[in-house]
Amino acid sequence: MRAPGDALSGGRTDDNPRCARLVNEDLMHAVIEVVWHDYDSLRDPLREWLTALVAGPLERIRVRAAHIAGILLSHDFDSVYRDLIRHWARKSTAYRQSAALALEMAAHDPRVVGRVRAQIRSWLSSPRWEYQDSAARAYGTLVGAQDVPDTLWALRELGTRPELAFSSSVAFSMSWLYLARAPGPTADALDRWIASDNDHLAKHAIRTLLILSRYGVGPDRRDRPVLADTAMTDPDRAEALVRLWRHALMGQDSSTRAWDLLRRWLLAGDADKELAAFLEVLVPRIWARPLSLRAGFYLGMWAGRHPDSRTIRQLRDQPPEEGPIPGPAS
Repeated sequence: MRAPGDALSGGRTDDNPRCARLVNEDLMHAVIEVVWHDYDSLRDPLREWLTALVAGPLERIRVRAAHIAGILLSHDFDSVYRDLIRHWARKSTAYRQSAALALEMAAHDPRVVGRVRAQIRSWLSSPRWEYQDSAARAYGTLVGAQDVPDTLWALRELGTRPELAFSSSVAFSMSWLYLARAPGPTADALDRWIASDNDHLAKHAIRTLLILSRYGVGPDRRDRPVLADTAMTDPDRAEALVRLWRHALMGQDSSTRAWDLLRRWLLAGDADKELAAFLEVLVPRIWARPLSLRAGFYLGMWAGRHPDSRTIRQLRDQPPEEGPIPGPAS
């Protein structure tokens, strides 16, 4: 164990000197295994302790507790799922997210990965919306990345259900899948969703756009939106991006946020000539009728707020695109 006064790696000091820490964190697995198998009387207190931790205010503590629960699943899947994870999966948002993270941790063990996937599929089929929501969250982890086509099918299935219409779990999982593993297939799925007859799917697609539009390409180009970067070299992606933005800008629940996020894209173009050139072509197509009048209002307001923005000035001087907007992708 590390003494309370010892510094952590990188010279940092412990933010909780009363907390014992393992010098070698790999020993955590051994400690958990011994506690679980050799001290039966500690099982109930351990479950209660983990349940209290995942309801706490600190995210890093919640994640750590969920990971410990995932390690326990590897040792005793039936018991830990029945007495712990099953209860988390039907409680509040923090608990449902912790249940998903616990299954993700357990999936690192090849002995139980099949059971993990089967359990998530069982949640998907449950009539209880809490289990459905937990399934959507679980697909936004490494478990979902293991089989992208199946994950996209499952998220679409969950996205059609009225029970999850007001949850962001589907959108966050789609965003994670786009950023982490499969941008192409995820973008194709979003393009189909935005054109779907199911209104719930279209709303999930808009939510995903609003989440992803905040993310930059990476450390070298933090200000360039990752969605724009992909579309700059792929005309099909640009067409799909036009459709997504138009639906978001006209949506009753998404309009305010969408206009503000698009403003941020334009400001990012001031420091990125390639991005600015791309936006000066793309954005007028996004703002084609019936959005042209509203676009003129926002451009005038933004020009007053950002008088030095060259991108906003260029677009304000440009007439709105009057040509037809491409139809939904087949």
